[in-house]
Amino acid sequence: MKHHGLIITGASFTYPIGKGFVPEHAVYDSGNWEEMPVRGTGAHRIATHLRNTGKWDIEVVDFLEAWDDSELHEFCETRITKNTKWIGFSVFFTYSIHEAPPIVRKQNRLIKHIKERYPWVKIVVGANKLVNVIRHENVDYFCIGNGEHAIVALCDYFTGNAKHPKVKVKINPFNQIDMVGKEFVIMDCFNDYPAFPHKNPHTSYEERDFIQKDEVLTMELSRGCIFKCTFCDYSPLGVKGDHSRHAENFEEELRENYEKWGVTHYCLADETANASSEYISKFADVVRKLPFQPQFHGFIRGDLLIRRAKQDWDNMIDMGFTSQSMGIETFNHASGKSINKGFSPLQMQEGLLASAEYFKKNRHTGNHYNQTLTMIAGLPHETFETLDKSGEWLNKYWWNQVTIHPLYISQHVSDGVDAVSDIEKDPSKYGYTWRDKTLLDKAIENYYYQHWEVKRVINPNPSLRQMVDNFPKDAALKEELKNRAEKTFQQVWVHPSGNYDQIDMLEWTTKYQSDRIIKLGRPESLSGWHMGWYKQLGYDLRETYEEKLPDITRKDVKKYFKNLERYKKDKLNWYK
Repeated sequence: MKHHGLIITGASFTYPIGKGFVPEHAVYDSGNWEEMPVRGTGAHRIATHLRNTGKWDIEVVDFLEAWDDSELHEFCETRITKNTKWIGFSVFFTYSIHEAPPIVRKQNRLIKHIKERYPWVKIVVGANKLVNVIRHENVDYFCIGNGEHAIVALCDYFTGNAKHPKVKVKINPFNQIDMVGKEFVIMDCFNDYPAFPHKNPHTSYEERDFIQKDEVLTMELSRGCIFKCTFCDYSPLGVKGDHSRHAENFEEELRENYEKWGVTHYCLADETANASSEYISKFADVVRKLPFQPQFHGFIRGDLLIRRAKQDWDNMIDMGFTSQSMGIETFNHASGKSINKGFSPLQMQEGLLASAEYFKKNRHTGNHYNQTLTMIAGLPHETFETLDKSGEWLNKYWWNQVTIHPLYISQHVSDGVDAVSDIEKDPSKYGYTWRDKTLLDKAIENYYYQHWEVKRVINPNPSLRQMVDNFPKDAALKEELKNRAEKTFQQVWVHPSGNYDQIDMLEWTTKYQSDRIIKLGRPESLSGWHMGWYKQLGYDLRETYEEKLPDITRKDVKKYFKNLERYKKDKLNWYK
């Protein structure tokens, strides 16, 4: 008999509801941005890896936030036996340093139930960073990073076939006043159990996953990034050599998902999906042999796209990789050089326009064109003038989505496990200093961040009274007392020039996005990462991304949740 385990996973993506906008504090005529439960990704990779050992029956439970507690308890009752050795939980970008987000609170309630009802079951929580799971409770092991090798070592230990795996025990690693004495048993997958490169990251789904043909699944072409941008805190960085997967298992995964489920659309999990012309060519050759045309969306480097031009463009088009997200970061040359992105801004702008025209003109039937840009406000050498100049170019020439973030410098770098950026290691090396964050800062931050997050049209000149009135004062006071006790983490970076700080950049980016929505006459909702949302609702992706933004109605939302209800029902009835 195979050993048994479960992985319970899910995430929430913020999707656009509605179409138009009005310039008085509302975002859309018929709604707003709303969080929707989505299928997990890494959990299915881990499940596949363990099933392939021939020793384990691993089932994945998706769309966690669509389940209520009683349904989860019922599911556990139908699955957990004395042969169940462990249950895993995973999350996706749930920054949890100060408080537990809703999905973490839900997982904690379920973990508590499992510990009380099934005390022999071990609890394993996985994530790409410890900071994302710091608020999980009653956990036996935390696996941080790509976990294939770590989970095998742990499973062998659970079944008595190996000694205890290598772990790091950390006590209150982020110095939180409400975690004094709290112990974390951590498997450091980056250093102790590295799973990169991975030449066969083939993820297989089962009948009991209930994959639908209109879903957009996640796939890997490679792991790790060949670059070391100074602001980036995602490991592994600076990888050498060919770290891409084999062409054979790439083809096998595409064919399997098409033949079993009818799936043809994918988001790529790669840090830099165009790192090598050789493997872009390799994967394009595979797609040319397929009886169907897939569609891919993923992160790429804009400078590589433009330097190689048609050398890569034709292969990307044949591959179906015509939807791309690019971290351009800045059009100020000095700023770009300071973060190891020193490509000429003029060449970048000209190349972006040329690539947009080429991809849109030459993409295959069944594919759509989309390129989205992300920028960072507040880099070294950046001024209000250079930011305004960049914004003017984007508004004049770039119709696709643009997201501009204020520079983020984490102050939570003391855990000894999570990767940190070069700027985070020593901000003073780049000229950044710190000042205390006041309650007024928090009120301003709360006002602008709420609007930035949903890309809202805002009042361009709100009064301090408006911002303070919008501020949850009781919660703020509680947080203030907590942070005074901790004597840490409540600071704002000040730019090397001394002319502005982090709060100023949040204000600038929010107002810029508001102004851009008005200029374009549409919301900034055309991200390639929303491909699955539009596809599952039945909208034509080429029309959506290239011609006409759809009006997402409450009827569409009900359709999405109806699909989730069907998934839950099928899951609960699988063994009945």
